[in-house]
Amino acid sequence: MKLKKILSETLPHIDKINERFGSIINETYACPCGKGVVEYEEDRIPGLRGKRITCNCSECSDLFTFGRGTAELK
Repeated sequence: MKLKKILSETLPHIDKINERFGSIINETYACPCGKGVVEYEEDRIPGLRGKRITCNCSECSDLFTFGRGTAELK
């Protein structure tokens, strides 16, 4: 299922010492039950690429697996 997006921002990242330039994406979605939020963070920095998805609702965390803006039953 698709989740409702609450907030979306892309922040520039400049590291002149290590010559790494890129961006960090932060998105916040309402969790399926509507009592909490799902947070998605992705860095698009060469050499440091990673993603993090967290849900602060224990009820939905037990029932769903989350992706970027999506939730699927476990």
